[in-house]
Amino acid sequence: MLTAGEAVFGPDGSVSALEGVMVDLSRTLQRETEQTARDAVSGAMATRTVIDQARGILMGQLKLGSDDAFQLLVSTSSHRNVKLVAVAAELVQLANSPEARTYLDRAVRAIELHGQPAHAGGRRGG
Repeated sequence: MLTAGEAVFGPDGSVSALEGVMVDLSRTLQRETEQTARDAVSGAMATRTVIDQARGILMGQLKLGSDDAFQLLVSTSSHRNVKLVAVAAELVQLANSPEARTYLDRAVRAIELHGQPAHAGGRRGG
């Protein structure tokens, strides 16, 4: 509820009336909140889709399981100090671009290298 107004003073200086408006904004706020929630869910779904696509690319290229592929994406994101979805989007873009496919193998190998634990010397199994 939004209220705005002012007092009307009588000749003796006392408040004789109040003039103003009251506006009920609860429906407007509810609609805006619902739209914000829908937008957040839509954005989260788009982000998840890109990450899942990148996970699938790594699974296919490196013969990894889903969890290992995801951990490689997380490790690369952390190593590069870049959001996970940005790493995933770069990989998906390389896979989808005929001109850039030659770089896909290099990108996958770099992700694999960044995701290797310090104590492991070989490829991850999956």
